Amino acid sequence: MLRSPIKTKFLLPIFLALYAFHLFSSDINSCLVQELGTTSNIVPTYASPAGDFANESKEVTDQIKLSYQSAKKSTQKTYTENSISPFQKKDVSLDLNNQDSNSIIKLATIAKENAHKLHYITSAAGQWSRGRINVVKALVPYNLKEIVGPNLVKKIRNLDKLLATSETSEIIALAKKLKLSNTTDIDLIKKEAQTWLTKIIKNASADFEKGLNPLDLKFMNVALLSKKTSSYIPFDIITAPHTHKDIANYLTKLKSSFQFKTFHKDPVQNKKIIEALAEYFQKSDQLNDTHILGHQRGVLAIDPTTGDFLPGSAPSSIGAGNFMADLKNSGRMDVHKREIYHFDNIEVVSNLEETLAMHVMGGAETSITVVPTKAGYKGGSPYLIKNKNGTTTTQLVEDFLVPDHIKKQGELFNTGSITVNQNAKPPRALSFENKVDKDTGKPIVRVKSTPGDFTQENTTSVILGRLDDDPAKRRDYENFKSWDDYLNNGLFYLETIANNL
Repeated sequence: MLRSPIKTKFLLPIFLALYAFHLFSSDINSCLVQELGTTSNIVPTYASPAGDFANESKEVTDQIKLSYQSAKKSTQKTYTENSISPFQKKDVSLDLNNQDSNSIIKLATIAKENAHKLHYITSAAGQWSRGRINVVKALVPYNLKEIVGPNLVKKIRNLDKLLATSETSEIIALAKKLKLSNTTDIDLIKKEAQTWLTKIIKNASADFEKGLNPLDLKFMNVALLSKKTSSYIPFDIITAPHTHKDIANYLTKLKSSFQFKTFHKDPVQNKKIIEALAEYFQKSDQLNDTHILGHQRGVLAIDPTTGDFLPGSAPSSIGAGNFMADLKNSGRMDVHKREIYHFDNIEVVSNLEETLAMHVMGGAETSITVVPTKAGYKGGSPYLIKNKNGTTTTQLVEDFLVPDHIKKQGELFNTGSITVNQNAKPPRALSFENKVDKDTGKPIVRVKSTPGDFTQENTTSVILGRLDDDPAKRRDYENFKSWDDYLNNGLFYLETIANNL
């Protein structure tokens, strides 16, 4: 999801070590664990219509406040040239590119031996923020272009341009082209554009039989691997208060009507997918496995001037970096007792079989999948961090923390896919992100952590994924940061996945 262009991450001299370790402990905010048996019909709190959403405890928020105030006083705002260098292609030891038949067989064998240890997680907590279009990103179909047709494709592009620009003349010109209200009131034009674009995207997302969204593909992914390895791989979807109901409603529809969707253009392949999903959902129903993880502890926005929490501000999760703690505190981790946890950003559809096998082969506590970087890729990348004790570790680092001349030397980009062992140390670092409150227009600070923060505390293997322009080959990442990305890349991404099941 696109974020505010103004970002700040404060680094304490010992990399935010003052951030209390127990913030991620299972002892804090643990909820009543529901024992899910094959005969239980109890809907656990986190999967109920209301979910399990509450504010963080005072003990935790006091620690966050102290960390922010300490971080503000720190003079170290970015890594120094002597402490960081890019992790390059030559440093990669695990490569998914150019696998021969023997390597493919080996990966499949390792995956089958370890599939019973795997738990799959994604986050559907995000809404589309660009231009204030409030749609649930998890439900936007990759094949948006195919669903809306040529005329609406043009409208989407122009509406997106209008909402993205601040140039008055461009806004008015685009408004005329789109035949919006005949006015020079910029706020009125933008509100009308937001309403129109929201309606188009929501209508496309509601086309159940034709659409293929991230959740469809992820369930297909986990069902196929479960069937292939004769196992059951749990899959949990993290929700937030503003997405929980929509995700729950969609899963109810998917579990009852998946057989009416076309997952693959080849009828033989599509039948295999439908059969795998039928077996998977039958097993998950027997286990009362809802796949919904509506368990979140929110933190209020911070006043950047005073460092105090802002009463009345909307509480927000610390972020997906807390996914292991959320699984533990909700009771999900104790139910399935898995040893390996794989997290994908919502738009990413990893090849679970290959990623699991590569993680096991790497032998590290965490594994990240990267691809060659391209223009337009913004986020994090792997770097070699020189520690004070003389050792060097591999970590994911947000680009805004890296001096520009070092960042330009980087060859690799983080896909948002990470595999973590159950006994991995939890993240201790926090990011503090400068944002603007969408309701008041005033500056605020949000606290967050990301799954990549696990690499700061644990040994890390780097897996080089594929970014091939040949649709017959797998593509392990595609950019979906704008509506142009969906229109330009969505169908191709689906094709590469379908061709490599």
